[in-house]
Amino acid sequence: MKAIQKVLVGFLVSLAVLVVPQKAQAIVVFDNTENFFTSGSYLLMTQGAPFDFDNDQAAGFTVTGGSYALNSIELPVTFSQGPNEFDLWLVNDNGGQPGSLLESFHFSNPPEGTYYTWLTANSASNPVLNDGNLYWVVGSATGPDAVIGWNVSRTNGYAAHTAEDGNGWHVGSDWNRGAFRVTGSEPGQAPVPEPATLSLFGAGLAGFLLRRRKK
Repeated sequence: MKAIQKVLVGFLVSLAVLVVPQKAQAIVVFDNTENFFTSGSYLLMTQGAPFDFDNDQAAGFTVTGGSYALNSIELPVTFSQGPNEFDLWLVNDNGGQPGSLLESFHFSNPPEGTYYTWLTANSASNPVLNDGNLYWVVGSATGPDAVIGWNVSRTNGYAAHTAEDGNGWHVGSDWNRGAFRVTGSEPGQAPVPEPATLSLFGAGLAGFLLRRRKK
């Protein structure tokens, strides 16, 4: 019996090590936020009044150095008018302009900063961003009658905004671009076991040992 108990105790010690969460280190896939304009320079995202047309903004980035599973997208925005509701989309490239949706995020009344609001979208589906591919981050104001400014980066690049007539995108390869940061991790990493599940299992084994000792 003592031998069995020693084995179980050793297992519990190993289990305790597993319970400690092991997070994959985030890798910066793209970042143009250094010295971005904290005020005074924005790309406007609008819906309804006062401009009376819907205008989305998109910023493109190319993945380099390998393929990564998306972790997060971060960006600074300034809420100017209307409800503090904001949609953010990650989309594929379609011939040099925003294409099909990979993942969507929605922000509702996030805490506002003094000059701008820093938003962080944590990925739930972790789509893989393939090395060498162009992707787009798209921002959209949620109306009615909303105006949101995407704070501008000091480095130009692929950028786009929706056409006023609703027919597609206006695109440039060296335009002012919204500031944003994309992080990822190596794709295919084994998921971390749920700590709560392992803790319950460990507690059950500990109870078993206690009962055996009382007998």
